[in-house]
Amino acid sequence: MRKTFLLLLIVMGMGTSHAQNTVCFDYDASGNMTGRHVPIRQSENRNRSSNSLFYDDGTDRVSVYPSPTSGPLNVKVHDFDGNGTLTVVNTNIGFTTSIPFTGEDAYIDLSSQPKGVYQIVLQLTDAGESASRQINSIKIFKK
Repeated sequence: MRKTFLLLLIVMGMGTSHAQNTVCFDYDASGNMTGRHVPIRQSENRNRSSNSLFYDDGTDRVSVYPSPTSGPLNVKVHDFDGNGTLTVVNTNIGFTTSIPFTGEDAYIDLSSQPKGVYQIVLQLTDAGESASRQINSIKIFKK
């Protein structure tokens, strides 16, 4: 009876398991966790493009859309009230550009840049705080 019940649970779990619902983690060279990527539930994704990236490291929640992009790129740091710098880097072609932003939203246009993989680096400072933090594990594709 136990084996039958266990088999039934396994079969039922296979039907509800999806790779896109997997939480991914980033680690530094020492093995310390530096980031957590959590999938967006469908109810949270209603007002966003279906091709957006979502990053959550436990402190900051960031949406980057669209990815892949043909040029325009929007970055939103949820529940953030402070100043920041958005830097886009492609080391293969030696491209780096930075823009300051205040509040939650930032916009940058990559239409004049070649296709490839670009890294988003966010330097964030909360309002009234002097210490800043950096998020550098977000990658987007330019088509």
